[in-house]
Amino acid sequence: MSTLKIEQDECIAVNFMLHIYNLLGDSLEPLVKILKLSHALSPKVITLGEYEAHLNVFQFQVQFWNALEYFFEFFESMEPNMARDSAEQMNVENLFFTEKIMGIVAFEGVKKKIKLEERDQWHILMESARFKFTNLSHYARIQARIIL
Repeated sequence: MSTLKIEQDECIAVNFMLHIYNLLGDSLEPLVKILKLSHALSPKVITLGEYEAHLNVFQFQVQFWNALEYFFEFFESMEPNMARDSAEQMNVENLFFTEKIMGIVAFEGVKKKIKLEERDQWHILMESARFKFTNLSHYARIQARIIL
């Protein structure tokens, strides 16, 4: 943490939206560690979410079709902003999805990852890392629904 140079008047935001899935394994320990580390930064806001791709199933055919649908939607959403063979799109694909896609293709009895499905489970986990929840304003909830 000492390598981060944070000015006193800076506002910190932590965004886990595309990375939190990588911390879910057969133990919650790595997730708890990164949450506690991020808490030490005193962020004003933290975003957190799980994939809704249902990639966490044992039956290969179901997992494959869920992945195909999920990744198709994601790549299609990138298309208006990035050329299909652009370096930017290749970087996004490599950074966020190569490992996940290869994990599905090479599926051979891979251990099932912990899935925190219930909101209460996330609530307990975040509180254990000393985060406090706050309600969003009506306006913020409407904006979030529009974006989704």
